[in-house]
Amino acid sequence: MLEEISALENEQLQSNQRLNDVNYEIESIEHDLYAVSTEVEATGKVLDQYQKMLQTVNLKMEDLEKRCETEDKKKNQLSLEIERLKFQIEQRLYDLTANSYGNNVDFTGIEFERVDEYLQIVNQEKKSLGAVNQLALDNYNEYMNNYKNQSTRINELEEEKASILTFIEKVEKEKTQHFMAAFNEICENFSHLFSRVTGGGDGRLELQKPEDPFSGGVDLYLQFPGKPMRLGSAASGGERSVGAIAYLLAIQKFLKAPFYLFDEIDAHLDDHNTSRLAEVLKDNSIEAQFLTVSLKDVMVYKADRIYGVFAQGGQSRVLALPMKGLQKVEETIP
Repeated sequence: MLEEISALENEQLQSNQRLNDVNYEIESIEHDLYAVSTEVEATGKVLDQYQKMLQTVNLKMEDLEKRCETEDKKKNQLSLEIERLKFQIEQRLYDLTANSYGNNVDFTGIEFERVDEYLQIVNQEKKSLGAVNQLALDNYNEYMNNYKNQSTRINELEEEKASILTFIEKVEKEKTQHFMAAFNEICENFSHLFSRVTGGGDGRLELQKPEDPFSGGVDLYLQFPGKPMRLGSAASGGERSVGAIAYLLAIQKFLKAPFYLFDEIDAHLDDHNTSRLAEVLKDNSIEAQFLTVSLKDVMVYKADRIYGVFAQGGQSRVLALPMKGLQKVEETIP
């Protein structure tokens, strides 16, 4: 852009020089015209010749005046172009200063036709930054201190979190160990009791999700003598009753209770299974008391004490009869 201004200024100087030459020529022609006019007055012989010369000179003057007018217009256009370019330069320098490029800008090697393109890119980047906080430097120290304090607190919380996770992992591990120990013991108890109650059957407890025992349940598998192994839910009512009793007693041997109350748990059992169940209850009665409601003679025969309840005269009558002895005790319950 500066080279273009320099070229325009040189052209303007040349136009001024040509204009001076034309003015000088006009003055010379006027001088000649004056001399010719004087000679015309002195002699009429050469009047025609001088008139022709005058016409030629007038034509030359008209041509020079046109050329002068053209050069003057061109000079004005060049002046306007120079002013326009100067204004653009000032505007670009202002934009560069506003974008923190300073006043001393080196234009060496700059492609001026791409200045506008670069300037648009810079303005877009400036707009993308959004509003600039003028108090950022003043607030930096405060924010920096807060950041350091929060970073320290975050590190402390991370350590506390790691400690808590370690504790939770330890608790989960111990919980799983205790659960599996209890489950394995109950499994052994269940297999032993089921075999005694059924006379040689096979009962098993299996976790539905061994890899995560607390997210699943327990499946109960039963195999009675002479029958295939099947899931407890697929067994008959009597078979499920035997499995449930064995399962309950297996839990009782692990987590003992002071007494148990059973209501006709032998209702679906035959005499052989009932007799074996009675023997199991009798063996476990050393550590706990079993109260059983039953209508089976076998179960009643193996009981340590028998209570008979019946209605008489609108009242419930209870008879207590020890198995060893023939004394009867009658009690009335209003």
